[in-house]
Amino acid sequence: MITPEEIYKKAVYQFSSFLDWKAEQILKTAYSENNADIHNEFFPLVIKGSKGSASKDLVSRMNEVLPLIAESKQKNKKRIGYSLDFEQINTRTNGMQTVIKNIYFETENDFLHFIKKESATQNFVSAIKILNSELQLEKQQNSTVKINFNSEWIHSHHSDLCDSHSDETNFWHSVCLCVNYLFQNTSSNLYLRQLPVKVHTKFIENNKALIQSLLVVSESDVSNSIEENKKTSFESKYGIKEKPVLVRFRSLDKKILLNANGLQVSEMLLPLCDFELFDKSDLFSRIKRIFIIENEMVYLSFPEVADSICIWGHGFTATVFKSCSWFNKKESFYFGDLDEHGFLILSDFRKYFPSTKSFCMNSQALKTFDSFRSKGKSLSGNFIPQNLTEEEKLVFTELHNSASNNRDRLEQEHISNDYIEDALWDVE
Repeated sequence: MITPEEIYKKAVYQFSSFLDWKAEQILKTAYSENNADIHNEFFPLVIKGSKGSASKDLVSRMNEVLPLIAESKQKNKKRIGYSLDFEQINTRTNGMQTVIKNIYFETENDFLHFIKKESATQNFVSAIKILNSELQLEKQQNSTVKINFNSEWIHSHHSDLCDSHSDETNFWHSVCLCVNYLFQNTSSNLYLRQLPVKVHTKFIENNKALIQSLLVVSESDVSNSIEENKKTSFESKYGIKEKPVLVRFRSLDKKILLNANGLQVSEMLLPLCDFELFDKSDLFSRIKRIFIIENEMVYLSFPEVADSICIWGHGFTATVFKSCSWFNKKESFYFGDLDEHGFLILSDFRKYFPSTKSFCMNSQALKTFDSFRSKGKSLSGNFIPQNLTEEEKLVFTELHNSASNNRDRLEQEHISNDYIEDALWDVE
């Protein structure tokens, strides 16, 4: 026979369906002129489960049914919770017996009290009402953005809607302010903290995913794949100015000094938008080679190389540098970890800079520093990046096949400076 604990689990399982129904009732009420047309079809909510066998021995039946009755609405002190309907049947072994016919929650109040979801539901109802009344749902002419507040959105955000958000005053009002502003202004070119929205500086930053879920960039969603849209930042989707990418680089040639307003420096950190213009500097004409190096310490300790600069890759994707077309006028080298992700970055670089060469990412380096190989992270899917040489593919495959032995990574910092200096003889 079903127990009160099992009834609780089954009732909690129905809570999601209840919330969907509750949201539908709220929205129907908001738009219906005659509320009498709105039917209450969720209650009574019947809980299915074993109600026991009337032919079972009487002692066993009594031990099973008494706790169930004691916790029921008819018998508990608060007179709230699940209800029981009884009927009498005639059994061959026990004669006339009273059995449980139905187990059900008669009202919303009974249901919510039993599963302890009164507060969560109050939060949910309040949030739905605020969103429905304050979001500007009218589609703007020629707008590429629309507000995505509908039953599907509600269903996928039950947890957010039931949360009290006690750390934020007027949380859903603030969400509406942000969504409405971004709906109306898709090219402000302001930083987040500059947006003329009456929320504190960190509010949008902390709730980007939720705000974005209420907005759909229709053109982007139609023209790009889902994966590409995931890579598009929140800021770029809604015309918000992004924090600049800073490119850190240094000269590898003592004869080529970096100049900062007459001051000669060993290293520079420039916004990408300025670094893109680097080919217009006097320094550019003297540079023949560019080394992009992922690890910071390897970048800092990289040996001197005539007519060269090195850039700290810092985990940047190739798309960061794609606007630096002047890379193609120089001899460029990429030096990353010997693992699947390192070779993927190398392949991506070659999409924009086809002549990019790998540096110390070959079979010889892998063999020389074999004892330092360790566990890496595999790429999702079983594929070899496209833009690799035959030797690079062999190294990639060797690493990929070594994942089960925790030997699919050689971090570049394990490659010694002596080895790097020897490898540079083939470059100069």
